[in-house]
Amino acid sequence: MYIIVMSASKDRGWMYKRRNNEGHLCSYYQSKVSEFLNFAFSIKKVVEVRTLGSKVVFRIKCPCSMCKIKVFKERHEVEYDLWSNGFIRGYTTWYAHGERKSKPKEIGKCSKSMEVDDVGGCTRMILDMLEADHEQAPNLHSEPLEEQSPNSYAKEYYDMLEADDEPLYEGCQKYSTLEA
Repeated sequence: MYIIVMSASKDRGWMYKRRNNEGHLCSYYQSKVSEFLNFAFSIKKVVEVRTLGSKVVFRIKCPCSMCKIKVFKERHEVEYDLWSNGFIRGYTTWYAHGERKSKPKEIGKCSKSMEVDDVGGCTRMILDMLEADHEQAPNLHSEPLEEQSPNSYAKEYYDMLEADDEPLYEGCQKYSTLEA
């Protein structure tokens, strides 16, 4: 098995341009979704492996706008959802699919390195909280053996991420429900 290396691209605009002027699914979008799936399924720690009878099933969290990284699905299901529903808003760094933050180029002197990514505002704050908890208790995060409903802390976390993806009002691009 080979690993596909993808960096947090500055231009992930393709993720939100799935239809052409006639309303048809773009072939470019389809090929980029395929690249995303190749990347995500190549990262062992984000792939859930289940045995259903004699069949082995590989699943990842679906980043479509309906599932919002909460539901594990097989490759063909994720592909269909992304073609039908598009990606969750603002998911330009694929943190739930193994992509790591990129390091900035050094500009001048700084005693502490800083990390840069494409996740904005409240989502960045929530992800920082999760990373801090992971560093304090790394053994609590292991690969799931079976799908479980999230505990209260995890539910709170997912609710905050969801609130950050919801616009404050219809058509609002600047503020999310969480920011308000």
